[in-house]
Amino acid sequence: RIVPFSQLLYYNETTKNLALPALTNISPEQYDEVLSLCHALFQSPMVDASLNITNTSSFYEHLIGLNSYDGLRLAITQQIVGSGGANSASGGDILRMGNNVVKLRQLIKLNEEDLSSNKMMWGELQLLTMDMLRWTTHPSDSVVEALDFVFGDSLSLERKQAAAMLYEETYTRKASNDTYEHVTFNKHDRSEKKHLISMLRNDAVLAPVLAEA
Repeated sequence: RIVPFSQLLYYNETTKNLALPALTNISPEQYDEVLSLCHALFQSPMVDASLNITNTSSFYEHLIGLNSYDGLRLAITQQIVGSGGANSASGGDILRMGNNVVKLRQLIKLNEEDLSSNKMMWGELQLLTMDMLRWTTHPSDSVVEALDFVFGDSLSLERKQAAAMLYEETYTRKASNDTYEHVTFNKHDRSEKKHLISMLRNDAVLAPVLAEA
């Protein structure tokens, strides 16, 4: 059972304590505002009673019961704050991914300093960061770039391109209306999606955090 604002997650620490020290452009106050929004949307008396959502309703029941915008905001708060449950911890991905990138860059910098001072503990470290938009708009090129980063010259360009073409064909097939059956697919038309994205970009609580994560 997912409880979005249950705070103890990884090693009995919160996402706030684990990730924010590295993400200096996001303040503790901004995080607390996201947490407050989560409280306001989940099992809260502030939620419209006509939606048939109670203080015992599940996270899933909230997502399908709330209006589209509030459901989206609740899902995003879970991906920022994280979830605690009886047997698991999840969510917090947005801050954790940003934290991981920062930590990896710090590690590379330390590695470069060790190399320059002949205190090498391991070989040269390299980091490749690719955003999701590139994967979805240029799937074949993205796969070639990723394989080139991982395998270098040990894998031929022809094999990289063959794998990339197979991936792009599979991705395109799944993304088509006729064959892709994910529960969230095609639930809203393009104009509504654009409207939700526009509202999210102007959200006073979530937009500043998403812009810096």
